[in-house]
Amino acid sequence: MRGGRLVVGAAMAVALGVAGCGSDPDPGSGASARETTAAATGVTAGDGGATIDVDDLDACAVITDAQVKAFFGEPGGEKSRLDQPYAASCSYDDASGDSYLSLVVQAPPDGAKKQFDYDKASSRNVKPISGLGDEGYSWQNSGEAGLEIVYRGALVILSQQPYRSKIEDPEAVIAKLTELAGPTLKQIPN
Repeated sequence: MRGGRLVVGAAMAVALGVAGCGSDPDPGSGASARETTAAATGVTAGDGGATIDVDDLDACAVITDAQVKAFFGEPGGEKSRLDQPYAASCSYDDASGDSYLSLVVQAPPDGAKKQFDYDKASSRNVKPISGLGDEGYSWQNSGEAGLEIVYRGALVILSQQPYRSKIEDPEAVIAKLTELAGPTLKQIPN
């Protein structure tokens, strides 16, 4: 089950690499990766225009257990938090171990719009979505389906990935993610 989470971490690393982020902290310094990157670049999360403080965001506290259960149609399983410079994320397993829901909130130092445009141009099967944040789109491929939304100067990415197979009905997943996105955006603290 854990292999899919590597996809989320790898996707975050690629996105953050494009945004110019991602140096490792000095193991002996006691500094976090975020602090080390901010010190090396002179850029903090707020410099990209985000009004969401991803440095203090617990992404696993954003989506409730009841919302996870409603999304999967069964109780959720384990939650796994992964924070990196300029991003906070959480993976929510389904109880059956078939797939997981991922929430990533990024505050790219070059601004959310620049990263959003890059991600959109790099995605497949893109369709615009409206009524959520400033701008958004859905995307899908054989392995996952998701939404990327510009919200309060940050990027919010919701996606579902299967552990072993492909998503059988990506349009249904996108519809469920869209339904979940409205309350999720409102639950992200400042």
